[in-house]
Amino acid sequence: MFRSIWYYEVRGVQLIVLTTLIPILLLFQGCEDLALDAPEDAEEAAELTNVNNERWSENPKVHRATRHYRYFASEIPKFGGLFFENRGETLVLQVTDKSEVKEQKIANKARNYISQEAMNLVKGVRRGIDEIDVDIRNAEFKYSKLVKWFDNVHNEIIRAEGVTLASISQRDNQLRVGIIQDKYKQNIHDILQEKNVPEEAVKIDITGEIKKDISSSTSSSNTLRDKVRPLVGGLEINGYEDVGGQQVAGTCTFSFNIYWQNKRHWITNSHCTKQRWDENPDDDYYQSSLLDGSDAKIGYEVFDPSGYNFCGPYAHCRDSDAAILKLQDDVNWNFGKIARTTQAAGPGEGSGSIEIEENNPYFTITDDRDEADFVTGIPVEKVGRTTGWTYGEIVDDCATIVFDDDDLTYPGGYSYLCQKLTNYHALGGDSGSPVFTIENSSSGNVIINGVHWGRLIGGDQERIFSPIYGVYNDLEAGDEIIVVDGEEPTPRSPSVFGSMDGCNPRISWGATSITDEYEVQRKFDWSGVWTTQIHTSETSYTDTGVCDSDLDVLFSGGDVEVSYRVRAIGYEGQKSTFSNTVDFGEEDDNNGPIK
Repeated sequence: MFRSIWYYEVRGVQLIVLTTLIPILLLFQGCEDLALDAPEDAEEAAELTNVNNERWSENPKVHRATRHYRYFASEIPKFGGLFFENRGETLVLQVTDKSEVKEQKIANKARNYISQEAMNLVKGVRRGIDEIDVDIRNAEFKYSKLVKWFDNVHNEIIRAEGVTLASISQRDNQLRVGIIQDKYKQNIHDILQEKNVPEEAVKIDITGEIKKDISSSTSSSNTLRDKVRPLVGGLEINGYEDVGGQQVAGTCTFSFNIYWQNKRHWITNSHCTKQRWDENPDDDYYQSSLLDGSDAKIGYEVFDPSGYNFCGPYAHCRDSDAAILKLQDDVNWNFGKIARTTQAAGPGEGSGSIEIEENNPYFTITDDRDEADFVTGIPVEKVGRTTGWTYGEIVDDCATIVFDDDDLTYPGGYSYLCQKLTNYHALGGDSGSPVFTIENSSSGNVIINGVHWGRLIGGDQERIFSPIYGVYNDLEAGDEIIVVDGEEPTPRSPSVFGSMDGCNPRISWGATSITDEYEVQRKFDWSGVWTTQIHTSETSYTDTGVCDSDLDVLFSGGDVEVSYRVRAIGYEGQKSTFSNTVDFGEEDDNNGPIK
């Protein structure tokens, strides 16, 4: 993703949009036989590929995510943009001189590359990979030229009154500037004229300000807003948030279940917690509502890191609006699942259904989207407690957004790097909604894309979500976050010890993480067959069925009569290996075997 940074504060709201295409498609493997011509501007090409450039060195993650696209743009200087249409079924490649392009050869190369390197881009598309359209279109401006103009004007644009957003729009083949009201347009025109940027290369949108999608209302029947067990993504949650230093009840959406540090946790937005970017162990959450009482408590916040301090002209940044919360031990969940409602609504259709489908109640997370797989035009869906199941597409694939909530902790504002803007419908209370792409509608398998958190309130009212890789970057902290069904970790094997309770053998073991229950097995020496005695959530077992007055624990010597072993079973049925064996028997075998 090529990124350039713009920054501004207006009316208590700060917004940075730092946009680029994340060039998933290195469409031109073997670019030497597809290049339109030699680079026309060696300085431009070097600028796009220079690994020591200050833009890249400020944040190495930016550089890693953009290496293919920068190579592509520098090798083919007539390149103007890249995006998808028709719910991912058409790949549009823009060039400034279509007559020089070998269209069929490029199309074949594109399909070949997708099939080998980027299948997540087209999972869920109705047509097969061999039939996906590749549409070569004329563009007015080279992408490298747009980048040069963008860098040339950004310092002035960010100081202009009323600016809310700036990006390079792949679809429009233009720079994009957002403003709160029409009256600020002249400010932009003056800057463009001063910097010799043609006005036809810039699209000015009235975007309004940014609004977090948190709500203060709850309602309550099998809907996303009811108390539902087991817990899955998309359900209503209730807790407290900080508003002007006051703790007020707020309603958000449960994102999804995760394993982290080999324990059960879950995700929602950081701004849904008592204090954004600050963990609060006393920050309790309920599903669906605080009004449901203590038995509705589902967990508390355990990790919500502060912002990083390498974010250029603004104070602190992160890659996601997300926090980790510990799941209550006594609460059931369904790992890897998102609630599926009865009907979806597309752009312009308002809200979808919040009623959970009775016979097909879940989507299943079977994959997560890599940072290289976000491109303008790919289809996305979300499920949230307010507007239910809605869908749309990515309209801007890398926007850095910053705004100030009058929070003294970060007076420079909160900055979120490379967020995704979409056109699905969402409102207050949908903060935290899981965002995904359907891979197979009949099976319900989906690719998790990220976590919804807010919207622009003017213009096209674009919605905002944090990408899943941003959640990982912020929250893993050296411990892998697992969200995909089938990748859940296996409990470790217990360590078992033996003792006598009168004449009854007793075994005990330490609790193991991510464990729902333990299976205890017994074997008599005379039979040699292991049989299951009990499944228990306890960490000890006394066998009252083999009492013998001569039975002793044998740590060494003597004759073994009966043996025990234990294994842990996880919440999804995953089983550990069996523990060490603990043997019981008689020091001298005068009475024959125990039966």
